Amino acid sequence: MVHPDLVKWLTVQIADIRGTDPDQKIERFELYHTVEESPAERIQVFGGLEEGVDPQELGQALWEMGENDAATRALGVPQRYVVWSFRTGNPEMDSQWAFSIRGKTNARGSLDMGESSDPPTERGVAGAVLRHNEALHRMMMLMTDATAGRLAAELQQERQRRKESEDKMSAMLDMREQLLDQKAERELHTAQETAKARRHDEMMTMFISMAPLLLSQVLGQKGFGADAGAAMRDTAIGKMLKGLSQEEAMGVIGSLKDNNRMAFMELYKSYAQESAEAEEKKPIPFRDPKLSKK
Repeated sequence: MVHPDLVKWLTVQIADIRGTDPDQKIERFELYHTVEESPAERIQVFGGLEEGVDPQELGQALWEMGENDAATRALGVPQRYVVWSFRTGNPEMDSQWAFSIRGKTNARGSLDMGESSDPPTERGVAGAVLRHNEALHRMMMLMTDATAGRLAAELQQERQRRKESEDKMSAMLDMREQLLDQKAERELHTAQETAKARRHDEMMTMFISMAPLLLSQVLGQKGFGADAGAAMRDTAIGKMLKGLSQEEAMGVIGSLKDNNRMAFMELYKSYAQESAEAEEKKPIPFRDPKLSKK
């Protein structure tokens, strides 16, 4: 829509008649497109104004002409226009009114790629260079942000993987400790059962060795006599002491008190000596040389 100030200016220009000479009235209006440091470009001439011309319609026509011209230039960039008024017989401009119109943008609401947004002047070139540098900086910032975001995501993934690995390793170590504890418990239980079985065997051996003595005591009480019981008791004790190994004898000696330890050692040595003498007295079996040669 036309600017109200343009309509007011046209109304004043049309009604302004200098003196009584009708030749001094406004004869025409000319619309120009202006560019800094460049000559103005005439767009349209509105002449032959008749009496009773409507300033609103004239202003609307000038404004639409400016919009149509701005649409053919750089999109989205303000274009400067000026309306000059001329009086009859005077080639010089009498008055002017300037305004600006922004070129209509495309369907996307932005400039098309490759389109210029500045006039072809030094100032326009400097502005274009500045915007170009700003666009490059923005592009680099976007690339940096994208790269930083990707690296941050990868770092987070690596941290998650490391945490999962550490959790698995911790679980494996805990399981290993539990297995080692269970193994130690099993070995301890096995050692206890082995010791228990060994003590049982020792007790059974001692019981079997002492059985004749007990039997002699029972038989002695029933009338077989004390001599027979003592003989059987001595025989049972001798068999028991002769059957003891050196390790078993040392174990029994270690469990005795000091006053009984020497007596047991003397008793064990005497029976061990008797056993060795008996072995020496055994006859050597005869072997026929002829049979040995065969």
